[in-house]
Amino acid sequence: MHALDSSSGCGSEKASEEWAKLGEVVDNASRVIGSPANLTALLQALILEHDQKRSLQERNAVLLEDRDRLNKLLAEQKEKEGRLEKLLQQLISRVSDALAEITVDDIRQSESVHSQPEQALPDKPLSGDGAALAPSTSSDSLGAEAGESSEAAATQPELSALPPEENGEPSLEPEASADSASAATATAGQELGGDSSLRRLLVPEILNTPASSRYFRKWQAALSSNEPDYLLFAMLSNLFTWTCASANRKRETGGAISAALEKESCVGLYNFSRYLFDYLYANGEEPEGAEAIVFELMNGINKLLENDGEKYELMLPYLSSPYNTKTMIPDARGASTGSVYKLRSWGLKVRGSDMMHQKCLVELD
Repeated sequence: MHALDSSSGCGSEKASEEWAKLGEVVDNASRVIGSPANLTALLQALILEHDQKRSLQERNAVLLEDRDRLNKLLAEQKEKEGRLEKLLQQLISRVSDALAEITVDDIRQSESVHSQPEQALPDKPLSGDGAALAPSTSSDSLGAEAGESSEAAATQPELSALPPEENGEPSLEPEASADSASAATATAGQELGGDSSLRRLLVPEILNTPASSRYFRKWQAALSSNEPDYLLFAMLSNLFTWTCASANRKRETGGAISAALEKESCVGLYNFSRYLFDYLYANGEEPEGAEAIVFELMNGINKLLENDGEKYELMLPYLSSPYNTKTMIPDARGASTGSVYKLRSWGLKVRGSDMMHQKCLVELD
């Protein structure tokens, strides 16, 4: 009996201790969690934090993807700029050589024209002197001998008055001068025509809009300047690349070649807009003025693209537009989020679709 009572007492004490510990755990959990309303709020906060982390991860993934694409584009652009710079130097050298040859031809032409009267002068005094000799000889002679000498003198001017070809001494120098002058004129005309065609390709009329007319004349004059503006030449060379690639693409029938030329023309148009914005800002244009100039140029080029049946078109966001990851890439000179403060390039998108070939480069604030 004593042993049974002892064991039952120990079991009840252990149960009491277990219940006491369990009560402490419940009290501690109640103090930490609080009421069921607090538990619901805590769960909602955890869910919100999870969603925010997930959103940040997705955005970071998009930014990393855009960064990789931008780095790839920059690497391609550097390689392209190297090739274009060599091409531009060749074009400048060709234009300079053409201008130098035109100057030399003009000098030779003027010398040949001035030399023609000098070669014809010796023939005129001969006939005049012969005509003057006839009366003097006949007046100083007497008798028959005087008559014979006067007849001889009278016949002499008629022989000297004949042109050099009839006297048996043909003169080829004036004809040779005339041929060289005409050849020089033809060469100068060809050089002038080639130079004019090259200028029209480098600075096409599509750039001459009401908003950019003052720059258009400046761009034309820069081609003959002794101090080249390399920022301007980089801009024009990319536009020249687009022109040549588009023209060559119309002649090609192979699918792979046509796709490569289309990519080259797209890259040329995209880089042209980047250098165009840099040029306008470097020349004191405000963001609103640069936007107006580029919008006019973009509308004109879009009409050409539509008439040529191209599958892409140019697009630009408006200033103060909110940042859009689908159509824009933030420029490193601005913030990573916000609204558009400056336009840095236009974008290229598939015509009639939201799919982008190239996103717009924008500076955010």
